[in-house]
Order: sequence, then C-alpha cells, then structure tokens
Amino acid sequence: MNTIRLPFLHLLLAAALLALSLGASAENFTRRDVTFRSEGLNLSAWYYVPKGMKPDEKRPAIVMAHGFSAPKEALLANFADRFAAAGFVVTVFDFRFLGASEGEPRGQIFPLQQIDDYRNAITWTQLQKEVDPGRMYQIKGELDSSGIYADADIEDFSEIYFKPKLKQSPADHQKMNAIIDRPVSSFADIVKSDPAEAEVLRGKILAFCSLYGFLSQIIPYQDSDLERLYVFLRHLAAKLPKKGGSPSYQFDDEVRLDYYRLQKVSEGSISLSEGTAKQLDGPSSVGSKIAREEQVPLSRLIDVVNERFGTDFNNADQLFFDQIVEAALADASLRQAAIANPGEKFELLFKNLLEALFVERMDQNEEIFARYMNDKAFQGLVTNWLSTEAYAKLRSRLG
Repeated sequence: MNTIRLPFLHLLLAAALLALSLGASAENFTRRDVTFRSEGLNLSAWYYVPKGMKPDEKRPAIVMAHGFSAPKEALLANFADRFAAAGFVVTVFDFRFLGASEGEPRGQIFPLQQIDDYRNAITWTQLQKEVDPGRMYQIKGELDSSGIYADADIEDFSEIYFKPKLKQSPADHQKMNAIIDRPVSSFADIVKSDPAEAEVLRGKILAFCSLYGFLSQIIPYQDSDLERLYVFLRHLAAKLPKKGGSPSYQFDDEVRLDYYRLQKVSEGSISLSEGTAKQLDGPSSVGSKIAREEQVPLSRLIDVVNERFGTDFNNADQLFFDQIVEAALADASLRQAAIANPGEKFELLFKNLLEALFVERMDQNEEIFARYMNDKAFQGLVTNWLSTEAYAKLRSRLG
C-alpha cells in the first residue's frame, strides 16, 4: 500500500490556510481595486480598510505579495480578509510583470525589482488617509532636530552639487566629501554613545529618501529645500558606518589596482645546444595567411556619450566604466543569467546590479553618478552599452 508522507511544516501550512479561509466576513471591512506607481509602471493592488474607523483614526497596516510568481488572487485574499477583519489596513499587490500589473516581458522574476515594488507598495500605503499624510515632513523635522547635520552643511553641499557643469572643478568632489564627512562623524559619535538611537536615526534617513524618491515620481514638488535635503541625505546614507562596526576602507582615486596575485607556477630548465634549429613558420598556409590580426580600434563608451550629450568625459571616466563592468562580471548570478537568457532579458537583470554598483562607487566619480541617476536618456544609453559589453564577455568566457 502506497502512503503519502507530508512534512510537518506542510501540515501546519494546510491547517493555517483552512483556518484563514473560514470566518472572515466582508461585513467587517471594505476592499477596493487600486493601482500605484513603481519605477514608471502601474502595479495592481487590493486595498482593505476595516469598517467602523473614526474620521481621524489611524490603524496598523500590512503589505502583502506572493513570494515569487503567483498573482494576488492565489490564496492571498484568505489571509488579507482575516487581517482586515481583525482591524488592520491591508495592501495586497502584484509584482511587475505578474498578474494585473504592468511590465514586459510577462512572467519574469527579478528579485531586486520585486524589492523596489515592495518598497513602493509600503510607501503608497503610508500615504493613504488611514495613516499620517504628513509623515515625510514629520521625518524631516525629526532629522533636522537630531543635530547630525546643520543647515549650513546642506547649503554648502547643494551649492557645489547643483553648480552648472561649466563652473565645476576637479576639487568639487573633494569638497563635497569633506562636507558629508561632518555629519558622518556626528553619526559615529552617536553610534558609540547609543547604538540603538543611531540605528533609529539611520532608519529615518532611509525612510525620508524612500518617501521622497517615491513621491517625486508622481508629485511635482515645488519645495526646493526638500530636493536639496533628499540629495544630501542620499549621499550621506551611503557613507554612514555600517551596522555592527564593520571596517570601512577609503583609498585614493589614484589607486587603480583591483587585484594582485603572485604565484610560482613551475620551475625547470631548457637545453640549448649548437646546431641548426628548424625554422618556425607562421600561419601562412591557411586562412587569411596573416600572422596577427590587424588591430581595429573600437569605439569607447565615453566617445559615444560625449558626442550624444555634449559632455567632455576623458580616459579616467572610461576607466571608471571599465571597472564597473569588471565588478559586474564577478557576480555569480549575472553569470548564470548570461547562460540562460538572450541579451535583451539579460539587460533587465544587469540594470539592477548596475545601479547598485554605481551607488557603491559614487565617491569615485560623482559627475557620472549624478548624471546616471538623474538623466534617463543617459542612463538608458550607459545601461545598454555596458550590458552589451558584459554579456559578450561573459558569453565568450563561458564558451
């Protein structure tokens, strides 16, 4: 007799699903279909609100989506109904490329993009009337009063960052780093005296950047102070000491050596004796009959960018792009993507990794970083070029 053995965890899950599917009455909540923006796409969602809420009442919120590829209609309603009946505000949404949400190609799964979708879903939920609509200004006030930075820091940084390109100088990058180092030092002091408070402060900095980054996609802000604070905090967040006191290393931009390895491969000798050696013939009897192929100079990314956008990037900037590509080639998931996908699908995954690499290296080339993050046309060209280059290199290495 054949028997089916289910792991205990599966039995618990089945029991939970059965319990959640029973007793959740729609009389206790309302649900409506909504959409919100995420990276330029409309994502489909359900928004649950408990009944009986007072006009100014606020409730805890839960944001839900499936783990990978299932649409929200696949069982999530059972959970959301129960949460809403218990008094929670609930948002249930489909990731991009899935369910009723926008995005091409359909059915694709890119975890980093799903993380962005979750962030935007959380931010959208925070902005509903059931939560505090002034949360961003509240966070700004709390950060302003924290003492980690001064108004002069933001003004000095913004004066350099937003300076017209023709008036920029090589020393500007160094000046901006020096300005950012002041609040970084203040934050380091808080870490020493009260680590828990430092993490709360870090969370507020990231929360403000997330809220403003989301809202600026859909609301044309006229408050230039918010934009300056956003740019300042985005650069500050990248330089804050890591949680747990992990060491941070800073190298001068003149140091270009990425890897060095010294290894003794073999040891031996060759015998040289008098006489006539056989002549060594080049590959002249077959093929093109040319011993070495003629070197054809390839166009470089900076040449294309300079011609299209009127910039004046130089060899140092090209080296920055080259290092970005080499760092990407070391990523194991990217190598797997090159094996399993054609070039256009590979680019979708490469784009997420590329943005992370730019953020990690923004101190090395502030001008390119700012242009990449703020100019969509520039970003598209650079992403396509570097993706094509990385894909070709990975495919050639993999054979």
